Amino acid sequence: MEVLAGAAEPIIEGTAGRAMTTAAFQAAKKAHRRDPVNNPDPADLIGLRKNMGYDSDASGKRSAWRPRPASADDGREDVLDRVIGHLPDGSPVTLRSFEAAERFAHEKPDAPRPPELDLEGSRFSRSVEDGEIRTRTAQSKAGSGSATFCNPGFRPKVQQNAGYKAGLPSATISLPSIRQPSGTLASAGLLFVCCISVVARLSWQQHCRLRAGRDRHLRSSLHVMPKLNTVTLGRCHLYTEPADCAKAVLLDFQNATHRFFGLPEEQRETILQDLLGIVARHELHDTVGIDMKHKHFDLSPGCVLFEVQEPGAKQSTMKPTKPDIPMTPFSFLYVDGCWVPHEFVQEECTSAADGLERLRSKPEFLIELSLALAKWGLQDVLGIHILHREHLAGETHGTVETPGSMDDELLVRPYTEDLYHKLCREESYQVMWTWDKSSGGVCIVHCANCPRPTCNNHCIKHK
Repeated sequence: MEVLAGAAEPIIEGTAGRAMTTAAFQAAKKAHRRDPVNNPDPADLIGLRKNMGYDSDASGKRSAWRPRPASADDGREDVLDRVIGHLPDGSPVTLRSFEAAERFAHEKPDAPRPPELDLEGSRFSRSVEDGEIRTRTAQSKAGSGSATFCNPGFRPKVQQNAGYKAGLPSATISLPSIRQPSGTLASAGLLFVCCISVVARLSWQQHCRLRAGRDRHLRSSLHVMPKLNTVTLGRCHLYTEPADCAKAVLLDFQNATHRFFGLPEEQRETILQDLLGIVARHELHDTVGIDMKHKHFDLSPGCVLFEVQEPGAKQSTMKPTKPDIPMTPFSFLYVDGCWVPHEFVQEECTSAADGLERLRSKPEFLIELSLALAKWGLQDVLGIHILHREHLAGETHGTVETPGSMDDELLVRPYTEDLYHKLCREESYQVMWTWDKSSGGVCIVHCANCPRPTCNNHCIKHK
């Protein structure tokens, strides 16, 4: 067995034949939670299937680390310890500290406002389904760039979905330096810098200590109920049913293209070579492509974007549909530890079903691709597309997406030379890449040829 650190006991053994000392694992885990982009998860390094943190005895005292059952918390604790931004002095802010700050402000409205709530670009929303749906949203000013997290949390007989979006620097901007937290705040696991008054510091610290103890108790007694049909692959979850968090994080066409095509061309090429290289290494080049995720148009509540293939017309029509009919997911977005579907095709499409099964058999691919996307800071821009449109094959330019006959309809057709010359060439963007560079997908804004008076807005929004 390969031990990655010194010989101190106890040793944490992983399924990959590697091990770490408890002290080394704890230090690496804290570094990963502070900044997951630059610090790999030690659980992945040694092959642990799931890491849910520390176990506690009846008094709340932490015992030596050991992996908990995979179903214990369904990844919630790892989600809450993700860094979503930084305070002006460089101290990281986690989802846990953001939630705690929000609760504190709600319970003590007369106390000074915690600085976490003024994190640039932060947005928090939660919907609770318990006979009815109630949604609460709080939003501050927009930040530069974004990173998105979807956090499923559940109570018995009550289903909850919480989505988080925080403004972060883009991949081309270096993160501010991170200071190690110390004192009472570090022991409570909450990162907070008091910049208002000594009274505010003491009040907030006391709240955090009480909350930390209560959270440990809740984690030991909470019974987690799965909401979606999901397959756990390594440390990734592959969801196969619609999830609201996917719709919540999709960027519109303008923002998505700006995020990716705003990067230098050399950097874009490096990113695509990296991602397509992962596809090829796992022998999925004939199964999946890498596509740019973007919102086609606003979907009605309870609807998903559904593709109906029309081989006779050599096209596909995509439009909002209630997910109460059999359908197969083919487009996946990585949202905080989960690959979540956001586009579906009719069940009769066997290539999509076969591709999904093959994707399920490649957990290492899902993990490696998610780590690469996190490295480049493009989790909310690029994702997986299962190749499934044989009825549109035969043209060397791949496919093209254009508006349909309705404002909420999308046509997918072969990208022929004739169609190419009819549309506005300068407004086209490639939005899918495969290992075979002769095929892919293109979105085109063709307002000059569209008779609808609202076309300009429609064409931009639907891509």
